[in-house]
Amino acid sequence: MKLKDIVISLAVVSSTAQVAIAQQSLQTPDQAHQDMTVIEVTGELLSRNLQQTGNSVVVIDSELLAIRPELRTVRDILSEIPNITMVTGTGKAPSVRGVDGTGPAENANAFFAGSRPRLNWQIDGRSATYNEIVFSDIGIWDLKQVEVLRGPQSTLAGRNAIAGTVRVQTNDPTFEQQFAIRVEGGNLDQKRASVTFNQPLTDTLSFRIAADKFQKRSPVSYDAYPGVADPADIDGAQVRAKLMYLPKNENNTRLVFTLTDNEYSGPNGEIVDQPFAKLRSNFPAQPVHVTDTQSLGVEFSHDFYSNLSFEAVASITDFTFTRKSTPDGSKAEVDSTEHVIEPRIRYTAQNGSEVVIGTRWYQAKQDEWIQFIAKQSFKDDTDGIAAYVEGAVPLSDKLELTAGLRYEKESRQRSGGDPDRAIANIEADNDYSALLPKLGLSYELSDTNLIGLQFSRGYNAGGGGITFAMPIVNYSYDEEYVNSLELYGRQQFLNGDINTSVNFFYSDYKDMQLPFDLTPNDTRDEAFVVRNAEQVQTIGAEFTGRWALNQQLSINSSLALLDSEISKYPDSGLEGNSLIMVPSLSMKLGASWQAKNWVANVSSNYTNGWYTTITNLQESKTDGFISVDASFNYYVNDDTKLYLSIRNLLDNDTPIALYPGTAPTDSDKPNSAFDKAVLNQPRTISAGFEYHF
Repeated sequence: MKLKDIVISLAVVSSTAQVAIAQQSLQTPDQAHQDMTVIEVTGELLSRNLQQTGNSVVVIDSELLAIRPELRTVRDILSEIPNITMVTGTGKAPSVRGVDGTGPAENANAFFAGSRPRLNWQIDGRSATYNEIVFSDIGIWDLKQVEVLRGPQSTLAGRNAIAGTVRVQTNDPTFEQQFAIRVEGGNLDQKRASVTFNQPLTDTLSFRIAADKFQKRSPVSYDAYPGVADPADIDGAQVRAKLMYLPKNENNTRLVFTLTDNEYSGPNGEIVDQPFAKLRSNFPAQPVHVTDTQSLGVEFSHDFYSNLSFEAVASITDFTFTRKSTPDGSKAEVDSTEHVIEPRIRYTAQNGSEVVIGTRWYQAKQDEWIQFIAKQSFKDDTDGIAAYVEGAVPLSDKLELTAGLRYEKESRQRSGGDPDRAIANIEADNDYSALLPKLGLSYELSDTNLIGLQFSRGYNAGGGGITFAMPIVNYSYDEEYVNSLELYGRQQFLNGDINTSVNFFYSDYKDMQLPFDLTPNDTRDEAFVVRNAEQVQTIGAEFTGRWALNQQLSINSSLALLDSEISKYPDSGLEGNSLIMVPSLSMKLGASWQAKNWVANVSSNYTNGWYTTITNLQESKTDGFISVDASFNYYVNDDTKLYLSIRNLLDNDTPIALYPGTAPTDSDKPNSAFDKAVLNQPRTISAGFEYHF
């Protein structure tokens, strides 16, 4: 589907947008009348609810998570959202609106380039590192809310947010003694144990600790090697402790300390050889990636006056990444430390105007090494500072103007290689800066019908690296930018029982960082560099909403259209091609049904195919597929719940990534006999119980 076809589709769909039933709000039946005006979007700089925001936002709150046990991790949540493409098992971050969240390079190429993601992933205000986003995951336990903002969010989050932002909020301590436990098991050796304990220490000080550990096996068959009993083993564990101070004053003072240790390990990839049904790894002695993140975060807020407040977020993070492999394989380690401080002032006037002014300071130091022919060692130092302002001014009782500006500056030094610098030699000292404006206008057609237009500019810094193939080539690439325009609408019908949301978007990317294959006729090597494509365009639409038929039954659905085109990329052979992982159509339909002591959920998702390779080889295009999830919750009493959950009920094993093969010169088999693929995750069934008191 080309750009002109998308435009025609948008025109047709927009004529019926206000009666479309879409996904907005994966919510419980108990929230049947909790409309968009009471769902706060905390990831915005300004105070916004779902009715007011111009961003295309999906909010998943704790009440929904409580009745959807099939959503076990944050990646499970993302897999349900249209225009977000998940390719679990490929070593890639989610793709948002066609923009690869991994960044321009992946795997070993990313290691040498010191690559950065395009997707900003925040946990309690702390931005996750590249390796966390690509190789790790976060279990669903004791979470308050997950927000997914699709599209460029550079004016909001700054660095590494040109694709979008995922914001995870965990529960704060409360002033009641609480205890909760969850135990779960299932096929593929699934095991899970979770616990939460909350204890008030005084009438102003409270403590909360939550722990979650899960295990499972990859469906792919691997071979053991020294130090790794089975590369198929997947393990995740998180321990989080929070201390909150809420003094009894009129200034709404809040101080929260958060200490977190998050560990995750699993195979580098789940690529399989032909015949795919055997699920045999293309590299049986598969490397295993282990991530360990330890962080200390501080959140503080205080009202100086009723209309003037101060807020600050700070964090210190120590991150380690270990790549385990065979004795002669490409082992690697990364050890990094990050410091972030972000203070801001918020002013709210009586006429409804609001202004936020803030700064952000970021520093990261990283030591790393990888075994590639010889041991390659690197040092990477990054210093960044940002200043921003955003405000909203009502021009009338119906019309509101929103404007913002962010200045982002970054200095980065990266150096290293082998001891003699005979194989790899990287010496980079670069400064990047960008001015990022944002402008929006919204109009209330009625109390329940709002339309708006929003412009924003996104940015990601440049970088450089070397090819992971012989002959080794050093390369560098410049910053990438995007100008994005969104037309949006928010509607409510039947006293809030029906909520709909629509976003039309057009994004024009300048100097987009894309892979450039130095040996396009050889699909088996890693001779890639990163270069800047002069112009890339994406266009599409997203419709979301919910219909609460009564207090027992609610229906949610969604529809997304998307197209992309590499318009100008001289000498690449890619002009006119689509970006990778761009389904032109994706949709979702789900329902939640509640009786006196049980809740049942079903959710079905459809997405059509996409190209796995930037060269758009027809052999790399996947087929469309349907995935169905279901769960059943039975409440024994007010304290105890039993549940059963199923993901991929139909056990659809359609490939989600296809890598065309090349037959050896001495083979009499066709090239297709050497194709490789990553298959959709198989059906998983689990059962468990929760106990609260």
